[in-house]
Amino acid sequence: MSEQVYQLIDEIRSKAAHLREQLKSECSTNAKLTTEIEALKDQLEIKANENGALQGKITELNERIEAISEQGVDQSTEKGISNEEIDTLVKEIEYCIGQLKR
Repeated sequence: MSEQVYQLIDEIRSKAAHLREQLKSECSTNAKLTTEIEALKDQLEIKANENGALQGKITELNERIEAISEQGVDQSTEKGISNEEIDTLVKEIEYCIGQLKR
C-alpha cells in the first residue's frame, strides 16, 4: 500500500479515537443530567404533595370560616334581636351611664 493510504488510515483511527472520547464524555454528561432530572422530579413530587396538603388546609379553613359565619347568623336570628332593638338597648345603657355619672 502506498504512504497516502497509511496516512488516511491513521487519520481515520485518530478521528475514531477522538469520537470515542467525545462519546464517553457525552455519556458521562448524559448520566449526570439524568441523575439531576430524577432529583428534580423527586423535589417536584415533594412540592406537589406539600401543595396538596396546603390546599387541603385552605379548604378546611374556608369551611370552618363558612360554618362560623353561618353560626353567627343563626345565633343572631335565633335570638330575634333586630338592629333597632340593639340601638334602643345601647341608648338605654348610655342613659344609665349618664345618670350614674351625676
